[in-house]
Amino acid sequence: PKPKLKNSKSDSRLKHHLETNDNQNIEEVTSPLHKACEKGFELKVKVYLDYGDDINLIDDFDNTPLHYACTYNRINITKILLQSPKINVDIKCCQSRITPFLCAAYTKNIEMMTILLEHGANINACDSNGASVLFNLCKDENKEVYKYLLDHHISVKIQDKSGMTILHQIAVTNKKELAELIINYDRSIIDYQDIYGKTALHYCAINNYKEIMKMLIENNANIKIKDKKNNNVVDYLIDNDNYTEDIKQLIKSLEHSDLKDFNFHSNQLIKACKKGDYEWVKQCLEQLGDNIYYVDESGRIALHYACESGNIDIVKLLLEKGSCINIYDNKFFTPLYLASFNGYYDISKLLLERGASSNNIDYKTFKKIERLQENSNKKNISSSMEKFSDIEEYLKYRAKNNTLENTKTKSKEIQKQKVEDKSYLRLSSTPLISAILNGQNDIVEELIKNGTNINEKDEQDLNPFYYACSINNERAIHLLIEKKVEIENYCDPLKTSVMHFACKYGNVELAERIIDCYAMFQGNISQSSIYLSRSHSRELSFERYCGVNEFNKPNMFGVTPFHWACLYGKRDIIKLFKNGGINIFIEKDINGSNALHHVCSSGNTESVRLILKYIKLYNTKVILDQDSYININEINGNGDSALHISVRIGNEDIVKLLIDNGINQTILNSNNQTAKQYAESIKQHNKKILELLN
Repeated sequence: PKPKLKNSKSDSRLKHHLETNDNQNIEEVTSPLHKACEKGFELKVKVYLDYGDDINLIDDFDNTPLHYACTYNRINITKILLQSPKINVDIKCCQSRITPFLCAAYTKNIEMMTILLEHGANINACDSNGASVLFNLCKDENKEVYKYLLDHHISVKIQDKSGMTILHQIAVTNKKELAELIINYDRSIIDYQDIYGKTALHYCAINNYKEIMKMLIENNANIKIKDKKNNNVVDYLIDNDNYTEDIKQLIKSLEHSDLKDFNFHSNQLIKACKKGDYEWVKQCLEQLGDNIYYVDESGRIALHYACESGNIDIVKLLLEKGSCINIYDNKFFTPLYLASFNGYYDISKLLLERGASSNNIDYKTFKKIERLQENSNKKNISSSMEKFSDIEEYLKYRAKNNTLENTKTKSKEIQKQKVEDKSYLRLSSTPLISAILNGQNDIVEELIKNGTNINEKDEQDLNPFYYACSINNERAIHLLIEKKVEIENYCDPLKTSVMHFACKYGNVELAERIIDCYAMFQGNISQSSIYLSRSHSRELSFERYCGVNEFNKPNMFGVTPFHWACLYGKRDIIKLFKNGGINIFIEKDINGSNALHHVCSSGNTESVRLILKYIKLYNTKVILDQDSYININEINGNGDSALHISVRIGNEDIVKLLIDNGINQTILNSNNQTAKQYAESIKQHNKKILELLN
C-alpha cells in the first residue's frame, strides 16, 4: 500500500497536498518530519510521530525519515524511529535502491550500523547495481569498517550486475590490505568469474598488481581458468610483458595436484612466436615438449606465427622439435604461404627443403572431402593421405569408412592428430600466387625450382600466370613462361582478362604470347612456337592468326583491352591493333566512351596522334559507306566530346591535333557549352588552348 500521512496535525498544507494527489507515491516537497530528522530535532520528531505522521513517508527521492537520520549521523533520531513497530528498516529508495543501512555504512558510522543490525537490518543489502556496502567502501582506509562487517558475517559472495565479487573490485583497484582480509575470510570466492569469465587473478595480471597476484596464487587461485576471450592469467602477463622471473618461479612452485597436466604455456608459445622472442620460445619448448601441436582459435600452431614474424631461428627450433609443416589454418594458410606472403625467402627455402608442400588438391575435390568430413567422426579423420596413390583412392576409403572407431588417445596425440587432420586441405591462395602478388620473385623462383605446380588454380579458377599478369610482374611472367605455364586469356569474375593487363601495362611481349596461344588453338602455329623468344618486331597483326575479336572482349564495364591500351597511352600496344578492324574504334564502354575518348583522357599526345592516324586511314577506305564511318565528334555518356576531354586535362598539343583533324568545335556538352565556353567555365589558364579554340 502507498504510504500516507494519517491525521497529521503538523502541516495542514502537506496533508492537503497528499489528500488531493493520492495517486502519487512520491512527495513533491520535503515533509517537516524529514527536515526534523535531518537537523536532529528530537522533540519535533516525537511530536510529528505522536500526531500520526507516517514513519515510512518518502520524499521526492524516495528517502524515508530513517534514510535522513542515518545519512546525517543522527543516532538519537534513529533510535526514536526504530522504536516504532511500523518502521521498515530495509526500505529502499526508488532509483539507487539504497537502504538506511547502506546510508549508515557510507558514512562509516559503526555505532549507527550496530543499532540498525540489532533491529533486523539486512547487512547484505545491495544498491541498484547489485553492489553491497563492501563495494562502495573499497579503500584501504576503510579497513576497520571491513573488519566490522566481516565480524558481523557479511557475505563476500555477492556478485554485482557485471558478475564481480568484492575480490574482483579489490583486484581492479589494487587494495592490498583489503585483499588479505577478504581472502582470509572466505577463500572460496577466489576463482569466481564475472560475466566476462575473468577471475580476480585475471585483473591482477592485466594490471600487473603483483602483491595481490602473489597473495591469490599462494592461496591456490586457479591459473588454468580461461575467460571468454580464451585467455588465462599467464596469457595476460605475456601480452603486457609482465611475466617476470619471480612470477614464473611462483607459478612453478605451486603444488596443485593437477598442475602437472596443465599446458598453461599453450598460448604463450604462440605469443612468443608472434613476438619473435627466441629465448622465450626456447624456454617454452624446454618446459613443454608437446606444445608445438597446440592449435589456437585461428587454427594456427606456433610455426604459423614464427613464419609470419620472420624469425628463422625460431622456425628451425620448431622444426627440430617435430612441428608439422603442412598444417592449414582456418583461412587455409600454411606456414609456407605466410612466409612467402611476407617475403621471407630464407624461411620459404628452409620449409621447402624440409618437405613443405606448395601444391594442393583442386577446389572441387576439397569440397568433396569437406562434405564427407561432416558425416564422420571429426576427431578420428584419417590424415595420412600418403597411404594412397591418389586423391580418388583416398575419397573411396573415406566413403567406406565414414564412421571410424573411437580410440582413447593421450592429450599430445589428440593435439597432433588435430594438426594433421588439416594437412590435405587446400589453400584459397597458393604460396606461389602469394609470392607473385607481393613481388617476392626470389621465393617464386625457389618454389618453381622445388617443383610447385605452376598451373594450380585458386578458388576463382585463376592460375599464377593470371596474377603475374595482373600486376605486370615481368620476372614472374618470364619464369612461368620458361617452365611452359599454361598461357590462356583467363578472366576474373569481372571479366577482366590477361589481355586487359597486357594492354594496361604496355607489355607487348605478353600480348603477343596470348595471341600466339589463340593461334595455336586455331591450328595456325605449333605449340612449341609459343615459348620461342620474341622477335624485336612490334608490328605483328592479329589477322595472321585468328582475328582481333578473340582478344578484345570487354569486361563487365564494357571496357575492352584496346580501351585500356588507349586509356593508359600504351602506343606499342595500340600498334598491335592497327589492322584490328573498324569496330575497335567504334565500340563503347558502359559510359559511352570510345577509343578516342579514352586516349584523349590519357594525355599521351603520341598515342592520340596514332589513333587519329588509324581513324583517318579507315575513314579514307570507307568514305562512301557512312555506316562504317568513324565519327570523331561522338559525345560520351557524360556529355563530353574528345575535345572537351582534352580541354579539361589541359593538353594543348592534343587540342591542336583534334582541331587539325577536323573535330567540330561547336559541339555542345551536357551543359550546353562549346569547348571554348567549357574552358572558360573551368578557368582554364592555358592561354594557348583558348587561342586555338574558336
